[in-house]
Parts: sequence; C-alpha cells; structure tokens
Amino acid sequence: NIRSLVKVPNAKEKSPISSFVIYLDASGGSGTRLTLDTDESYKLDLVEKSRNLEARITAKSYYGLRHGLETLSQLFWWDDAAGRQGTLRVLSTASIEDKPSFHYRGLLIDTGRQFFPIEQLKRVIDGMAASKLNTFHWHISDSQSFPFESSVFPQMARFGAFSADEIYTAEDIKDFVDYAKIRGIRVLIEIDSPAHAGAGWQWGPEYGFGELALCVDQEPWSLYCGEPNCGQLNPVNEQSYKILEAIYRELLDLTEVRDIIHIGGDEVNLECW
Repeated sequence: NIRSLVKVPNAKEKSPISSFVIYLDASGGSGTRLTLDTDESYKLDLVEKSRNLEARITAKSYYGLRHGLETLSQLFWWDDAAGRQGTLRVLSTASIEDKPSFHYRGLLIDTGRQFFPIEQLKRVIDGMAASKLNTFHWHISDSQSFPFESSVFPQMARFGAFSADEIYTAEDIKDFVDYAKIRGIRVLIEIDSPAHAGAGWQWGPEYGFGELALCVDQEPWSLYCGEPNCGQLNPVNEQSYKILEAIYRELLDLTEVRDIIHIGGDEVNLECW
C-alpha cells in the first residue's frame, strides 16, 4: 500500500506511478464565509488504477475540501532509505471520512504586549492550517500598546504603538485575513476592554474628547490592575464607547466575521473606577 512517486537515478526500484490526479467536489456548498454553522466535513478516497493514482475529495464546503487536501498532503513522506538520494512515497489506497468535533478551534496570539510582523503571523497561520485549526484569535491591543492604525481614529496607534514601525495598517490586516481565509482560518480581532486599555487611549483631553481611560500607568500598579501597565476605559465618558464602536466596525469590515465578536472583558479592577 505504498508507492514511490519520484524516479531516482540509480535507485533499486522504479516509480510504478505514471500519473496522480486529484478530483475535488463541493457541489451543494454555499459561499466561502466560515461561520459556526459551516460544515467542514470531508471524505477522501485514494485508489490506484493501473499505473494511475486517483484522489477524490468530496465535501459540503470549501473548508471541507481544504481539510481533505491537508490530509492528503500528510499521506506523502520522503523515504531517505530508498536508493542513493531517497524518494517521495505515498499511500496507494486509503479511505477517510473526517469532521471536526468542535466548530471553534482556535489559537490566540497577543500583539499588544509583543509586536509580531505580519510575515511571522502568517507562519502561525501555516501551522494552524496543518493542524486544521480554524480561528486565529488576534489579541491585537492591551495596556502596553495599541498597534492598529485606525483610519477613523489614527491617534490610537500614534499614541499607543511601541514605535512608528510597529503598527498594523488596514492593508496589512486585509492581506493577512485573505491569507488566512485561503487556509481555512477566520481572523477574530479583539480590542481588549474595558480593562487592559491604557496605551492608545491617552489622547482624549488634547483632542476635546475628555478622559477616555483611567489609571493609565498608575502606581503602585498592584492596587489598580492585574499587571503593569494599568489602564481601563472611562465608563462615564460616552466618547469611549463611540470610539470603541467605530474601531470595531472598521475591523469587522476588514475581517468579514459577523457571527462572533470578542471584547476581552477580563480583570476589571473596581479601585480604578
């Protein structure tokens, strides 16, 4: 049930496979937006006919087909012991029916405390895709930094990013979202609030918006927050809500995620209020 796909000079055995054809069928699937109701199941059949190898993947969505292709790729391996240079191997017969046990299979990355360039985040997406995870939970901001360059409120990154070079533009996020979507992954972006909101929220008085956040960088920090740097949104300033809503609208338009939202919500310290 193992076949060699690469003809290797001076190898003891020759490849018995002359062609490898992959058939994909997602008839009946609707749309390409991943939701909690998306059917990600698939069926994979791998058969050998004469000197031809055929893989057939059927699914009810693009995401099911993608998972089937991911599984198919894991039926290949490189055999170092074949000949002088090794050869590529593949199973010649397989039948797999698979579906996820959980509709939400996520990994959280925190760029509020540590900035990661988009190219590094894409490497995370590649690893998630190989494991069939489907949700990249992007904890994009925290008390330490606000790296998203909002087109509505650019002051957030201007006052909140670690540096002018450590920001994510709308174009960066759209590119990342598209990259993830092809690999079967939704991007769920979280602006942590009402706590964990310090850097990026300091500009209110200067622009006539009042105090948007309280206890920013307050000391001793142990009295006002779970960890330094401190900061919580001002619950009696209506501008804080309006700014947060506008930023979320902007991010939701970029990610196209409509059935889930995450606002953080952890570690509110009443001493700050």
